[in-house]
Amino acid sequence: MSFAPDLPTIFLIVLAAVLFGVAAVKGEGRLGEAFKATAKLFRMVGFRLPLALMLAGFLSQVMPSELVGDSIGAETGLLGIVIASVVGGMVPSGPFVSFPIALTLFKSGAGIPQLIAFVSGWGIFAAHRVLIYEWPLMGLRFTALRIAASGLAPPLTGLLAMAILEIY
Repeated sequence: MSFAPDLPTIFLIVLAAVLFGVAAVKGEGRLGEAFKATAKLFRMVGFRLPLALMLAGFLSQVMPSELVGDSIGAETGLLGIVIASVVGGMVPSGPFVSFPIALTLFKSGAGIPQLIAFVSGWGIFAAHRVLIYEWPLMGLRFTALRIAASGLAPPLTGLLAMAILEIY
């Protein structure tokens, strides 16, 4: 089996090499600290990422494609975009779970504008972050104002994506 890296992989390799070089040149133990930080992050992510990928794989086998297509398929228009925005905001996870879920939704028949609304809803609303961090730390008034001010963003991103797709 041959390995042919794609553009994002090449970019990451080049960026890692450049940052490695900068840390090595700066000296003062920065390279060692960088490797310690890398090991710490790997310990945190190294277990979660395979689990998230397994979750997405299992989800792709049990999720009814008809439900996805009927709810957030390309033909569902604005209603599908709104549904995807709300569902995205309720996904209680970080990117290691939400993006594989988005991929699974795509493979199950979700439309691209609806997926954009899903990811935007996840990024902006994230109910778990609101309940665990934002509301307790920033207060109800701030949280309500932020949600009210940004509430239309996920559906608007989906509608904008739909308009762009119609042009191209």
